Amino acid sequence: MAGAGGDNRRAEMMRLGLMGLVPFLFGAAAVWIAPLFPGGDIFARTMQSMVLAYGGIIAAYMAGVGAGGLLVGGRADNEPLLPGMIVALVLWVAVWGNLPFTLVIPGAWRHGLVLVALIYLLLRDLRAVDAGNLPSWYGALRIRLTFWAGLSITAVILRLILWGNY
Repeated sequence: MAGAGGDNRRAEMMRLGLMGLVPFLFGAAAVWIAPLFPGGDIFARTMQSMVLAYGGIIAAYMAGVGAGGLLVGGRADNEPLLPGMIVALVLWVAVWGNLPFTLVIPGAWRHGLVLVALIYLLLRDLRAVDAGNLPSWYGALRIRLTFWAGLSITAVILRLILWGNY
C-alpha cells in the first residue's frame, strides 16, 4: 500500500511541477514575442518582472521545504539551516530590486541571482536524494523542472541584456 501512496505523491508532484513551469515559460515567451506588437514592450517588461517575482517565490519556497526537512529530522546529511536562510535573503534582495541606500541591481543580475539560487537548491536536494532523505524519483523531477525554469530565466536575462538592463 505504501507503494501506491508513493506513486500518487510522485504523480501529484509531477503535475504540480509541470503546472508550476507555466509562468516561467509564458513569461519567457512574452518578453521575446510581445515587443513585436504595438504596445507590447510594456507588456514584455511587466512579464520580465513577473518571472522575477515568481522565480523568487518558487526558490524561496524550495529553500523553506529544505528547512522543513531539516527540522523534521531524519536527515543524514547534517546540512545546517543557515545556507537556506541565506538563499531566502538573496532572493528577497533580488526581487526587491531598488534597495535602500541607492543600491540598484539591474534586472539581468536580479534574474541571475534567482537562477543561481535555483541551481544551489537543486544541488542541495540532489544531495538529500543521494543520502536517502528524499525519494529517488524526486531528484530526476527536480532536474527537469530546474532545467526548464533555468532556461526560461536565461531567456529573460538575454532579453534584458538586449534592452540594456544589465
